[in-house]
Amino acid sequence: MHRNIGRVGGRRRRGRAVVAAALLATGLAGGVSPARATAPTIAGTNGPIIGFDATTSAGSGLRTVNVYDGRTFDLRAGSTGHVFDVGGMRIVRYDGATNQIVVASIEPDGVYRETVATPPSPGFVRAKDLRWSPDRRKVAFLGSVDGTTFDAFTLTVTTPASRPVRLSTGGAPSAPTWAADSLSVAYSVRVNGADHEIVTQRADGAWRTVQTSDRAQQIDPSWSRSGTALAYATNETGAWAVKQAAVRRDLFGFWRFGASGIVGSAPTPGATFTSTPVYSPDGGKLLASWSGTGIATYTPGAAGAAGYPWTSRTVGGSPAAGPVLWSPDGRRAAFVRGGEVFTIDLATGAAQQATTGGGATAVTSWQNLTL
Repeated sequence: MHRNIGRVGGRRRRGRAVVAAALLATGLAGGVSPARATAPTIAGTNGPIIGFDATTSAGSGLRTVNVYDGRTFDLRAGSTGHVFDVGGMRIVRYDGATNQIVVASIEPDGVYRETVATPPSPGFVRAKDLRWSPDRRKVAFLGSVDGTTFDAFTLTVTTPASRPVRLSTGGAPSAPTWAADSLSVAYSVRVNGADHEIVTQRADGAWRTVQTSDRAQQIDPSWSRSGTALAYATNETGAWAVKQAAVRRDLFGFWRFGASGIVGSAPTPGATFTSTPVYSPDGGKLLASWSGTGIATYTPGAAGAAGYPWTSRTVGGSPAAGPVLWSPDGRRAAFVRGGEVFTIDLATGAAQQATTGGGATAVTSWQNLTL
């Protein structure tokens, strides 16, 4: 992943070190009031932090776990879906107490501050699956004003009192995935009351284009980092499979699908996705999770090979239904199984339990914080 290291020289780098260490030490428990903390000693040069939602006897909320030493921190009770930005210095979350989306920033002096990103109206009852845009100026998410029906939204968090932009009305949309230019998103939604199809749309709500019409379910797209391909789950052949389509803008700025093909089919008859396909941080591979066999990775063949054949590899891990996340370096994955967070080496299949105590329901973010 690209990391903006700021100015050349020691001062800016030390600032980022203090910031990251303060985050690890406090677990972001400082709330709206600024908080300072003494940095702990962390083995190695990076702090791999996995964020996850958890439900325990004390209630629901957000937590983080340090993969190196298993230490967990409570972030905020009643919140869901927190996600680090690419630089690791900001978090966006939904606050269940105020029904608002909140952005937390870690300042260069190590102070933690929160700002409300949405005004009281339209007053979301729930929000989930928050995703930063690549330029870190916007978030896309699924929001509900009645607690039952979710729609796709975008929000510009860098503009004070910005109001969310509704992208869909009904149709059970998937969480939007961002294009590389941060101007467009893609998601799946039920079209004309029938099957789910892949839709592309500008983040400001304009230029909605239905890209598929295969009389089958096409769900949960993932946009490649380069912005030139979309991967998604399909059952167009009668069984679930991973499919990829080339995408490009036409002369008028609309996204158009190009050549497409099946990347990998269900590993066993009747297998279903427990986590739909998502691109690796470098955009070169895909990862999905299947019922029965667990995590699988997909690697494209050499450029110029007929059909660009993909190679699939079953890794295992048996994650529960829910997101499976790539590590920032693309070597491991994180998931929830039996109420605990696990990581797995994608080369060897060796799994490691990261948390104890139960209650984990879904992983939401994985970010290396440079110390």
